[in-house]
Amino acid sequence: MAKLNELFAFSGTIGDLVGCKGRFGFYVRSRPRKSSKPPSVNQLAAREKMKQVMHFLEPLRPTIHRGFALPRGQDSKVAAMNRAVSYVYHHALEGEYPNFVINPATVRIAQGSLAGLEITGMEIVDNELRLYWEPRINRKDAFGDDVVYLVAYNTTEHVAPIGMASREAGIASLDVADERAGSQLLVYVCVGERDNRRFSNSQFLGTLIR
Repeated sequence: MAKLNELFAFSGTIGDLVGCKGRFGFYVRSRPRKSSKPPSVNQLAAREKMKQVMHFLEPLRPTIHRGFALPRGQDSKVAAMNRAVSYVYHHALEGEYPNFVINPATVRIAQGSLAGLEITGMEIVDNELRLYWEPRINRKDAFGDDVVYLVAYNTTEHVAPIGMASREAGIASLDVADERAGSQLLVYVCVGERDNRRFSNSQFLGTLIR
């Protein structure tokens, strides 16, 4: 890779050259060429893993963008998503190629040092998912105005509605009337500070059948 004088700087493609601007100036490199070799089994396995991880996490993006962001918001949504993908790729995939499966119990949709919840119950009543916990508060990592995010991931419809409440409330609810009968709901919960500076590790609470 060569560095160009600003006089000859360009961005984009010219023939077999690709110009781009980096941190320390403009650079030029050769255009990548497709390999004529068939992919190896390891390459195929890695592609299949990534495909499954991205498909699984797609409906969870709104929560991941908060829950995997760096403190004080000094981060991008892409970077937050990349961290979530990396975690699931390395910790939640099970099986052998081509029969990989994602274990929802080891998936994280948020990560951080804030205290999680001591869950006391969960139920569906009159088309409403309700979660109960002990509202334990301290001055270090559990504050009354922390926001609790209750997520019901419908793997049948590939949607993940979110309900919110404060930590001190001790209860959060989520309307699941739109979810079809027989749908499988993966239930997750995580907690974020009011200004989203810190999050807790997400907790997987189990699977409910609508």
